[in-house]
Amino acid sequence: MAIGIQPTLSQLNQQAGQIALSVRNDMQAVLWFNEYISAIGGATGLQATPFGMASGDAAAMVAGFGNLAVVATAYQGNGVIAATFNYMANSELMWGGQL
Repeated sequence: MAIGIQPTLSQLNQQAGQIALSVRNDMQAVLWFNEYISAIGGATGLQATPFGMASGDAAAMVAGFGNLAVVATAYQGNGVIAATFNYMANSELMWGGQL
């Protein structure tokens, strides 16, 4: 007998469905947030009232979400990832090392 908890087929299907749904929702959220940043004027808008973000932070957020949008559009079948790029490291400043 194997050690540890043995998953059932139902549990595997449930987990697979939850992960796939979460990824789909997260990719859409990236695109919506990237559109919002663009609509408020990009880095300039982030630096203005009411946000008042520092110039470097605003530029990093615009670049970071622009790069994440590349992943999201590729995920949705509307874009292509043309070169190897570390998207996790790209967004590290935004997730702050949280697990």
